[in-house]
Amino acid sequence: MDDMTTRRHKAVDSSTKKHETIGAKPYINQNSQRIPKILENDGVIYDASKTSTTMQYQLGIPNETQARHKQRAAYYKQKANKAKLLRTSFYIVALVIVVLVCVAAFGLALNRFGDNAPTAVQPTPPPTEAILPINIAEKIEISGVISYINLDERTIDVIDASTGQVIVLDTTVDTTFSNRNRDPISLSSLSIGNVVDVFYDADTYVAENVQISLNGWEHRMIRSVYVHPERGILNIGISNYTFDESTIVVYRNTPFDITQIDPIDVVTVSGFLSRALFVEVNRSHGTVNFLNSDNVTNGFIEVGTATFLQLSYNQELRLPEGAHRLVIRGDNIEPMIREIVLAAGETIDINLEDAQYRTGILTVNVTPSDGYTLEINGNIPTPGQPIVIPLDEGVVVSVTRSGYLPHSQIVRLTEPYRTIDIVLEPLVELSTFVISTIPAGATVSIDGEVVGTSPISQLLEYGRYNVSITHEGYRPWSMQFELNEPRQEFIVTLVPLPPPEPEPEPTPLPQQPFTFPAPSPTPPQ
Repeated sequence: MDDMTTRRHKAVDSSTKKHETIGAKPYINQNSQRIPKILENDGVIYDASKTSTTMQYQLGIPNETQARHKQRAAYYKQKANKAKLLRTSFYIVALVIVVLVCVAAFGLALNRFGDNAPTAVQPTPPPTEAILPINIAEKIEISGVISYINLDERTIDVIDASTGQVIVLDTTVDTTFSNRNRDPISLSSLSIGNVVDVFYDADTYVAENVQISLNGWEHRMIRSVYVHPERGILNIGISNYTFDESTIVVYRNTPFDITQIDPIDVVTVSGFLSRALFVEVNRSHGTVNFLNSDNVTNGFIEVGTATFLQLSYNQELRLPEGAHRLVIRGDNIEPMIREIVLAAGETIDINLEDAQYRTGILTVNVTPSDGYTLEINGNIPTPGQPIVIPLDEGVVVSVTRSGYLPHSQIVRLTEPYRTIDIVLEPLVELSTFVISTIPAGATVSIDGEVVGTSPISQLLEYGRYNVSITHEGYRPWSMQFELNEPRQEFIVTLVPLPPPEPEPEPTPLPQQPFTFPAPSPTPPQ
């Protein structure tokens, strides 16, 4: 077999085959049109690259490789014609030999039963071509997944499940195709991702039988596929399948990073036993970022007509590729509607500062009415302009004025208009007033109010105060104090009262004789 044939039938390493078959656009027959294939899962039309005369599932075939495929096909077509002619010649020669044997047997029988008949001269049979022994080529059976189909050249590429190598096989009119039930099917019924058992000639790489494998499996157009790259595991439902570098992962006939598969993606996975051999991402996803979402009170997102998501701080939302209608709602904003078309792997930012916030007008009355500074959330509003703040959003109102205590409060508008009154309190300076007495234990009163027994300490505002001190056995003490320093101390020495004078004895009254009064005369009758 010449060099071209040797190169043609050499099993291609998986990494080399990926390089040759991935990256170019699918081949399209110029004399036919694409037939769209409608997938029932989501109603989206996907072009499966099928035509009426060819079905090119290519993972990117360069032009040079296509030319080699065509050259190979022409060569083996010519070889098949020669083989067919050789078989026809063999059948003709065999038929001639059978006829001659029958004639010889018939003549021999006539000689045996006709003793008086003259002996017939046996004709010499014509020389026949020597029948050469036929070498039976080695037959190989493999199980693998179909990674490429070319209906024009009747070739298929199969990834061997045991070695990971890509085997390029030819098919002829004599190649049989069957499904799992061994019912006959055609080459056009196969598709990329099918797991098949193939019986082929080791010399010519011509497939004799291609059957959908009973040990193969396929999950078509599914979601909720979880990828664990650190363990090399694909989780689908309750089943786990292994994958490695030889597993082909594609999206729209181009290589795809398997770690980028999200559970919301629509994928088709096929493999052999517990091993995933082929993963096709039918529908990928993109990302939407919601910036400044903390400005929205009780916000949530509507995706389409059925999905409602709570809006969190700087949320990242993954959505399937395609068109989406997003509605962002909140207590303090008008509904914000965005129509987006999200491509696979694309990130779209939506800044919620662009939302139309619901607002109200705040009026602030300050006493005293002049010389003060008003701030709303740290910003000084424009004099003479209404103060507009978002509804249902708390703002900090601060007022300062020289000689007065600063004032600050949180105001929340729940209606379009609101007025608040702020009365500033004068700035108060305090003094620590300490008073002690000798002796201690005296009762101390400040401005007529008893505050305790000495010694005492009181925190009083700057000013004048009347202080009175009383103690049993001592003279009362009182004085007016002026407090004008942070701390003032006083010590008061009480004066004892003089001892009381003895009370004089009472003088007795002189005694006089007692006489009875004369009786009154009786009036005449």
